[in-house]
Amino acid sequence: MKRQTGNVIRYAGDWVVVCPTKERAEMARTVAEAALARLGLRLHPDKTRIVNLTKGAQGLDFLGFHLLMYRSPKRPDRYYLLRWPSKRAMASIKAKVRQMTDRRYVGLSLETAVARLNPVLRGWAGYFRHGNSSRKFQAINSYVHQRMAILASNKHGLHGRYWATRFTYGWFMSLGIYRLAGVVHYKSAYALRRTVSESRVLENGMRGLKGGRWGQRGDHVGDAKKDQSDDPSLGHRQSPMYSIAQPA
Repeated sequence: MKRQTGNVIRYAGDWVVVCPTKERAEMARTVAEAALARLGLRLHPDKTRIVNLTKGAQGLDFLGFHLLMYRSPKRPDRYYLLRWPSKRAMASIKAKVRQMTDRRYVGLSLETAVARLNPVLRGWAGYFRHGNSSRKFQAINSYVHQRMAILASNKHGLHGRYWATRFTYGWFMSLGIYRLAGVVHYKSAYALRRTVSESRVLENGMRGLKGGRWGQRGDHVGDAKKDQSDDPSLGHRQSPMYSIAQPA
């Protein structure tokens, strides 16, 4: 497929094909459909689509990250490939926090609630920390603060929407909750940068994302079955591209 259409980036059953033109992306879909048909498989009709990544026209969700080309504020002629937790990933971690701080756990101590939350927060942050995730992490930190304050209010029979003044930031920090912090992995952000049309994403099994303007992301099934970045200069410089993509 690479020789005919573009480059394939695959992890388990998810994949992206990065192509230089929309026509190549459409050809990639045709080639993929034919190859999977011989195996008794097919592209998922609701999860496979063509997206235009050129100059940030559209974004792409892959392996939990939202990828977007972002214009450099210092070099307007250059775009960088940035990534942060997708909307689905944000909703997932919030749902877990909400479930673990539900009213039915009011009989447990706050120390117990913290002990249950910390491994979940630490694991989620460990996966998403290598990217432009600081603003998303701040949103999760604020949400955890809110949920712990509401849980404490329920424990003490307090009512009203004054949890922010009753349970301050200092109180929240004293609980020992794991704080999410995002960093850019400089080695991966700048490694193997050769031309404006070539860059790579090294974390999370995404390798060899080279050049191109169009691409495809997809998923297969058996017949039986704008947030902004923290610092664009720390992203991945990348030429315009299109991607045939599966929304996460």
